[in-house]
Amino acid sequence: FRRVLFRSPNAYKLYEALTYASGMLAAVLTPRFAALWATDRAAHRRLALVGTAGAFALGAILAAITWMAAPTAIGLLFPPDYLEGVRALRWLGLGLPLVFAIWILHGIAMSIFDAALLVRATLVSLVVNVAANLWLIPAWHRDGAAAATVLGEAVAFVLLATTLARRLRHQIGRAHV
Repeated sequence: FRRVLFRSPNAYKLYEALTYASGMLAAVLTPRFAALWATDRAAHRRLALVGTAGAFALGAILAAITWMAAPTAIGLLFPPDYLEGVRALRWLGLGLPLVFAIWILHGIAMSIFDAALLVRATLVSLVVNVAANLWLIPAWHRDGAAAATVLGEAVAFVLLATTLARRLRHQIGRAHV
C-alpha cells in the first residue's frame, strides 16, 4: 500500500500541471463574462456556449496527448519504477475535458452572481469523490483514486452545466420580454 501512495502523487503532479492552461483560459474569459452579463446577456450566453465547448475541446485534445505521452512523460521525469503511475495519469487525463470546461463554468457562475452554485457543486463532487475513493481504492489502488477524481469532476461538470444552462435560458428569456 505504501508503494502505491508513494508513486501516485507524481501522476497527480503532472495532471495538475496540465490543468494550469484551463486556469489561464478562465482568467481571460471571466472578466469578459462579467462585462457581457451587465451589457448584453445574449452575447454572454453565446460566449458561455462557445467558451465552454472550446475549453472542453481543448481539454479533449490534451487528454489524447496525455494518453499517448504518459509513459514517455513519466519515464523522462521520474525513475523507471514510477512507470507504475502511467495508468493513473491516463485516468486523470480522461478528466481534462471536464476540468477545462469546469473552469469556464466557474467563470460563468461568478459572472451571474451564483456563488451558491459553486459551493453546492463543490460539496456534491467532494462527497462523490470521497465515496468513490472508499469504493475504488481497495480494488484498483492508485488507478481507483484517479478514477474517483474523474468521477467527482464529471459530477461537478454535470451539475454546473445543467444548472447554468437552465439559469441562462431563464435570464435570456426574461431579458427579451
